[in-house]
Amino acid sequence: MLFFKRKHGRERSFAEPKNVYEILSQAAEYLKDNPKVECNPYPVYEDCVMEALGTLELDQDYMKNHDEIGTKEIETLSLREIATMYTFIQRGERFCDGHIAAYIENGTIYKLILRHMELIGSSR
Repeated sequence: MLFFKRKHGRERSFAEPKNVYEILSQAAEYLKDNPKVECNPYPVYEDCVMEALGTLELDQDYMKNHDEIGTKEIETLSLREIATMYTFIQRGERFCDGHIAAYIENGTIYKLILRHMELIGSSR
C-alpha cells in the first residue's frame, strides 16, 4: 500500500481494497479533458488522480529504470515500466512542487492510466 504525504500534513493511503480498474477509470474520466491544476499557493491534486498513481507498488530503483525506459512510447510500456513512471512522477513532487501537475497538464498521466487499464483489462 502506498502512502502519499499531502501538503496539509495528513497521510492518505491509496490502492485500498477497491477495484483497481474502477480507480483508473475514475481518474481517466477526470483527466480526459486535460485539466489545469489549481496552484494556490501550491498544487492541489484530485484524489482520483493520486489514488490512480498509487495502484502499483513503488519502484525502489526508479531512477535507473526510468533512464532505461528513455523515450519509449507509452503504448509499449509494461506494467513494471508504468510503475516506474508512476514512482518517478510522484517522487518528483517531493523535490519540485508542480511536478505532478506538469505530467497532468501535458497528458502523460492520462496516457499512462489508459495503458495501465489496457494491460489489466484483459486479466479482469
